[in-house]
Amino acid sequence: YGVEANVSIDKDHIKITSQQATTLESKIKRVDIDIDSFLRAVLRLKGTVDGPGKDFLQFLGDTNLVRKNNSPLDQISLSGDSRLDINFSRSLSKRLILPIEVSGSINFLGNTLDVKKVGIELNDLAGELKFTQEGASGEGLTATVYGQPVMLAMKPAGDGASNLSFNGLFDLGVYLKQRYPRFSPFFTGVTPIRGELYLPSFLKKNNPDKLKLKLDSKLIGVKSELPSPLNKAIDDSLSAVMSFDQNKGDMTWQIADLLSLHFSIKPEQPFELNLIKLGEPGQSQIIDEGLKIEGSWKTIDPLLWLGAYKQYSDLDNQTQKVRKPSIDVRFDSIQSPQWPSKNISISGDY
Repeated sequence: YGVEANVSIDKDHIKITSQQATTLESKIKRVDIDIDSFLRAVLRLKGTVDGPGKDFLQFLGDTNLVRKNNSPLDQISLSGDSRLDINFSRSLSKRLILPIEVSGSINFLGNTLDVKKVGIELNDLAGELKFTQEGASGEGLTATVYGQPVMLAMKPAGDGASNLSFNGLFDLGVYLKQRYPRFSPFFTGVTPIRGELYLPSFLKKNNPDKLKLKLDSKLIGVKSELPSPLNKAIDDSLSAVMSFDQNKGDMTWQIADLLSLHFSIKPEQPFELNLIKLGEPGQSQIIDEGLKIEGSWKTIDPLLWLGAYKQYSDLDNQTQKVRKPSIDVRFDSIQSPQWPSKNISISGDY
């Protein structure tokens, strides 16, 4: 930290004006600090800061505006240079309780916003956001996600929270290869997506509200090599929705009314798949350890699915210890000339 400033004191009124200062790796071009009375002890700050986006997030934690642990700061990171213009005021005395007031703007100059656990990175983030204590707003922001272009907009959600919406293209094959390699042999292609990231207020200390992320796509442009009913040609439409909730500590993928995947957050670890549900979504008991497969389909080809499972489990063997699944599934029929069967139930631990 370094400051070159002029300080004036008039009775109990303090005014500080600085044309140059540094904090962390950021340069403060101009800052005005005004404490109008020792008795009232209200700090008013106005300034312009150029520097890495990570400094802004670190400032929130260092000043105890936001908890460093179990808060939005755990789940996102911001890298790259940015410019911050800010007007800020808060009470410095426990005798005078005033709400924090903040307004200003932040210009992204090719930043990267990373939603860490989910593995969604907004790269080359560019544009301007304006913010107040009610939230942030901005239109026409641009970024790339896994090399594909997306457009972004942000609207206040009230009480300091904001909703960041985006739409563009998403390379599902690259995403799976980097984040979930066991699934990558089965899916390739680039598809249009839209999504929304809910950002809780960063100005509330010990804020119980947490991050939420939702993505949805028709998967047009994606080819699925899985057997029926999840086999899909590149031009076919198949609804897919991904939801991440930091409060619940989980992530889910819902593929039409055919399949649900449930992942749980493990401290200091990637998401762990612990439930595969066949058929329509519904209430299921989530197990803490291991993998559970349940639900029902009308029909399957067992040989094709055994081959797909072997390919999945072989990749599982290469990356981590194999977890034996607990299975409770039902099928109206089996597509096999060797085993013509109806109303099949399979259950047990394998």
